[in-house]
Amino acid sequence: MGVFVAAHESIECVKCQIIARKFVPSMPVRDPVLGLGIKYELSRNASAEILGELVPKEYKKKATSRLDLNDILKAESISAFVVGVKRLQWNLANQSGRHKASDVTFSQVCFAQIKYPLQNMLKSLEQKSLTEPK
Repeated sequence: MGVFVAAHESIECVKCQIIARKFVPSMPVRDPVLGLGIKYELSRNASAEILGELVPKEYKKKATSRLDLNDILKAESISAFVVGVKRLQWNLANQSGRHKASDVTFSQVCFAQIKYPLQNMLKSLEQKSLTEPK
């Protein structure tokens, strides 16, 4: 289990929970590796968590994808591809003290990748690396 915040980090799974303040689904598109599915653009503090691992535990789309149960991506913007053309109902709930966010759990093969990382996380990591002794 880990939380990943760097650009281009990705996860692949058979069950995934996605939380985002803004989501934009596309028309069904055909991916050359995964097949027919819907691509979602998730933004404004998005996260994706693996709830079900691939069996066998091998990547399908990207060789560096995270595959472990409870691995989480957190970012300003995430791009997700979900196999299948059924659009699910998103639930609106309080995800922080002030802002509402939508969440959904996909029970199909899902590939999610960070497009834009959280800027405050990047600044924090840069400051930490500058202050550590070498």
